[in-house]
Amino acid sequence: MRSHCFVSACLAITLLVQICHAQVAADTKSAEIPANLDNKRVAVLRYRIAAQQELALPKLNKESLIVFLQGQSVKRTSDKGTSESFEATPRRVLWDRGGVAYSLWNLSDSPVELLVIELKDSYAIAQMRVPYSERDPLNLDPTHFRELFQNEHVRVLQMHLGPREGTTESQFADRLEIALSNMRATDTDARGKTGELLRDAGSVSWEKAKMHSMVNVDERPLDSVIVELRHPFCYEIPDNLNEMPRASPAMKAYISKVSETVNRKWIKNMPRAVREEETKAWSCYSSKSSRRARFQKTTSVFRRYSPTMRGWETR
Repeated sequence: MRSHCFVSACLAITLLVQICHAQVAADTKSAEIPANLDNKRVAVLRYRIAAQQELALPKLNKESLIVFLQGQSVKRTSDKGTSESFEATPRRVLWDRGGVAYSLWNLSDSPVELLVIELKDSYAIAQMRVPYSERDPLNLDPTHFRELFQNEHVRVLQMHLGPREGTTESQFADRLEIALSNMRATDTDARGKTGELLRDAGSVSWEKAKMHSMVNVDERPLDSVIVELRHPFCYEIPDNLNEMPRASPAMKAYISKVSETVNRKWIKNMPRAVREEETKAWSCYSSKSSRRARFQKTTSVFRRYSPTMRGWETR
């Protein structure tokens, strides 16, 4: 009986030692961690760099963004011969050029975790960028939002809500939302529909453009990073569809049909002053799909009469 117990104890100790060794090995190894987000607009890769280790990032054809989730400091080198050191603290953002190979060296004694976000539309042409909105969160709610990074492709915001705090209703473009802390919140859209948001720290979600507000219903602070895509908002439609040589006949027929429907069912019901203003407006179609287009009139008409678009306005 005693020998059996002794053998069982030895096996348990051996298994524990193996687990500890495996954990130590994992802590000293850099690796890619599946992020499970890849759509027509972005691809998200998640990486972990062990202490005092180097990680070679894949060479991406399109522009990309690095968002750090955990760490202290890193050195970035490129195949062009450049080398720079950066803080790798949470919310730190770096921009990577397409067609350039980068590697990151973790200079600290603790692991670094980061997201690499590839922008698949970064080289597309003839795009209209996201227009200015009178409901921009930085203008309406600077207490809870601040800008971390901005260029012609993206705008990166940090959102911080204390316990039981809420945001002002604001307009957001298509975006990635990265939870830096566990999230338990309510989300209310422009029509007043409210839903519950439950997300784990480090999770990444893709959200379409909308105007909404959020309330942190937890007793702990809520932090997240928002990566807004500045384009493509839409593509301009010429008055003569024959000037769109790249559009398929099916696309041209669809745009013509939607334009006719908008004029017949929407514009004719507007007040005369608004209709006259509408004739000066520009129209565009969304790049949501190569076969399906969503026709939009981004003018004061939509701002005045459509709750989902009233935040947008042209400069």
